[in-house]
Order: sequence, then C-alpha cells, then structure tokens
Amino acid sequence: MKLKISELNSEFQDRFFEMSAGDLPDRGTVFRDGIIQCRLTAKTVQNGFEISGEVYATPEYECIRCLDVHSVSHTLPIQLILCTEKGFTSKENGADIVYYSENQEYLELSSTFADIIELAKPMNPVCAKQCKGLCPVCGINKNNGSCFCKINDNEKWNYI
Repeated sequence: MKLKISELNSEFQDRFFEMSAGDLPDRGTVFRDGIIQCRLTAKTVQNGFEISGEVYATPEYECIRCLDVHSVSHTLPIQLILCTEKGFTSKENGADIVYYSENQEYLELSSTFADIIELAKPMNPVCAKQCKGLCPVCGINKNNGSCFCKINDNEKWNYI
C-alpha cells in the first residue's frame, strides 16, 4: 500500500483504504476474499507523521487438529511513526517506527501490513475449541463422523 507524503501532510482522519492481498509481500498467508482494508488516521508530529487505525483482514488457517481450512476475521490495531530521522525512538508505547527519506513522494507500507497480519496468526490455530481432530489410526475427521478403530490402552495420544 502506497501513501503519498502530500496526503500525510494534509492529515486525515478515519480514511478507508483497500488493497489486494496479492499486493502484500508473500508471508505464506492465504486470504479468504483477497482484500485487505484499513481505516487510518494521519497526523503530523515533530519528526514526521503518526499513523493509527485498524487493519481488517480475513486470513485462512489450517486447523492443527483436523487439518480443515477455516477463516478468521481480524481487526488489528496499527500505530506507526513515520520518520526521516534514523536515530529517532518513540516515547509512545506500542508504536512501530518506519523510516523514510525526505525526498520520497510515496511511502510503501505493504511489508509493514503483511508483518502485522502474519504476527496475528495463532500459534496453534484450531477451527473450534471442540474440534475432535483426526483418528490417529484411520485418519477420519472425527468432526464429520465416527470410526470403529480401537486404540491400544498402553498408547497415549496427545491432542493439542
């Protein structure tokens, strides 16, 4: 996603942006609808600009129990300081700093948005808390039906 520096200079509040998921750098994430939306507010600060708002994305994850693919709608907060001064550090908690050159016309933030979305990925994605997973013997998805497999009592199956 490209933002014009001139747009940032004019400041804006609660402005909606939309980008194709294909425009993001590949992080291995698949999106249900292929669209990433965001609502951003930009204001001028001492060393550049502050961008805040939310990113709306619907990535698809593979359940670690049953291996079915499911999608999750995320509303992710974003807070960035866009700065030309390389040694600048933010005093605000939670704000990431993106450096840019004073002679740039545009700021490319696709990589930053891709990182934010990828970092929201759960460590162990499951389709539902009640997911029964796969049978360790025959592999049937126990959410969709039962099997008649017998598991040796001496063997312990650890389900996440």
